[in-house]
Amino acid sequence: MDMYRRLTVAAGLFAALVAVTACDPGSPSPNPTATASSTEDSNEDRVESHESGPESPIVYGMVVPRGAVQLGPLARVRSEDLVNTYRPDLEAVLAEKAAEEAAENETDPPDETTPEEEASPTPTPTPTDVRPERDTFADLEDPPRPDSVISVMRIDDDPTTVTRAMLAQIAALLPDEEIVTDDLSEYCTAENDRIDHCGVDVTGTTPGDREVRVQLDIDPGDVQTRTGNAYSQEHPVMVLEVSYVGDPREGQENTESEQLGDLPSIDTPEESGLIWPKMDVDAPGDGPLLGEWAAPEDDTVLLTGSDPAFALTFSLRSTEGAAVAQGYITDMTGVEEPARDVVADLNEVIAVYTAQAPDGTTARAVHVVSARGNYVFLFAEPPAQ
Repeated sequence: MDMYRRLTVAAGLFAALVAVTACDPGSPSPNPTATASSTEDSNEDRVESHESGPESPIVYGMVVPRGAVQLGPLARVRSEDLVNTYRPDLEAVLAEKAAEEAAENETDPPDETTPEEEASPTPTPTPTDVRPERDTFADLEDPPRPDSVISVMRIDDDPTTVTRAMLAQIAALLPDEEIVTDDLSEYCTAENDRIDHCGVDVTGTTPGDREVRVQLDIDPGDVQTRTGNAYSQEHPVMVLEVSYVGDPREGQENTESEQLGDLPSIDTPEESGLIWPKMDVDAPGDGPLLGEWAAPEDDTVLLTGSDPAFALTFSLRSTEGAAVAQGYITDMTGVEEPARDVVADLNEVIAVYTAQAPDGTTARAVHVVSARGNYVFLFAEPPAQ
């Protein structure tokens, strides 16, 4: 799945100390003496509290289909085009403010302090939880809203029905693109008639006259070894990314909600006859999940995938989530200070970290601070072919 290249805007530092508290939404940690079966059940109980059921809204009228669940919140981010469009506006505002401050400093008398005051030590701040609450574009009167949305889902019921339901939604969102809903071979590759990946990448115009790109990837697991992705519960995993790709400023001005038209029927027979392989076991989750990166012991891994490569984790505190995001980028790329864009929107704060490894792999971490807790989406995009 196509991920973003390195963002070029510099992000603000962590804001002033703001405590973010959240109840532990999961079950207690498994007893060290628990059996493998009870440990697996306990982990599934923890994951269940982070699931959003069918009909949960995604974007532009699209919803989580029946037979699937969304893990964690939506990841709402700004595209590279949007950032590059509004960066000159931000730089102009910051330059104007800097000039005003310089003029004020020239007219203000210097502060007079006693030697005792100058020597007074600065108190050590009390450790507390913080979050990156200041929007990168906060100095603009109207900071640009995110124009791309990512949802990661697990398919729990019949994958053919769920896949066709997603295709039907894409067909309704982009009615001129002739999306095929009754033949999975149009979008799925297979080995011995067993599906090993499904992918849709289509750009078109919505009923509301928006130019939108829709990318859908479905990963059943390793067909040859019959091994599901780690934490997938032996089920296929699905990643949906919907991005506005029209003129960035026009997209910000259009605030009308999008309504899907009539969805094409999926009650007709599926024509390809392709089979979804049954997985016998999940891949181990206690080692590296993406490259050499492994999840911290205190974090809950909610879902992972291999094609595209991603992981979603949950942390109790925002400082822990930020450490996961930063640590992942550094482990994957060696970059200590990645590009960062912060979105303060609605009831969430979203920090997006991006960097590129020497081999061309792009690593991206999306840290979502919400009332439900702290979620970190981790993505690895291979070099362009």
